[in-house]
Amino acid sequence: MLFGEVGPLAELKASKGTNTSRPGGAHSTITEGADNVIHSPATLPRTGALRISNTCPGDTRVHWITLNRLANGTTKASVAKWFGPDGLSGPDPFLESPVTGSFNPLSAGHSEYVAYRGCPRGRYALIDTAVDETTGHVHAQDGSIRFITVK
Repeated sequence: MLFGEVGPLAELKASKGTNTSRPGGAHSTITEGADNVIHSPATLPRTGALRISNTCPGDTRVHWITLNRLANGTTKASVAKWFGPDGLSGPDPFLESPVTGSFNPLSAGHSEYVAYRGCPRGRYALIDTAVDETTGHVHAQDGSIRFITVK
């Protein structure tokens, strides 16, 4: 589900492999691959659809990308710290729950489509909230964060 200030706004449509189930209209592609970096456009429209893909070939790592509205003054370092061992004691870098809500982790070669509408203009972050099986760190703690602007 896609969540906003008044509750659920849209239903998440997910598919595996060839991505045969998707919302209609234009969409932006968000990927995370073997480099553990989120690749996305620098801006998104207030209403649209995101195709979120794990393009890491032949790997067992999962990624769990969420779109989050940022509080004023938030930096990439403050977001990464918030996901670290002492981070929850610091100020919350987000204004509300993730715009995209919670959805299933993406294993390699899989995609999900997330439709959204009416996001307020401003600064947002795409964040990988999956936990690395080797280090025990949330991927965002290690820098898997991408700032974008909703126009």
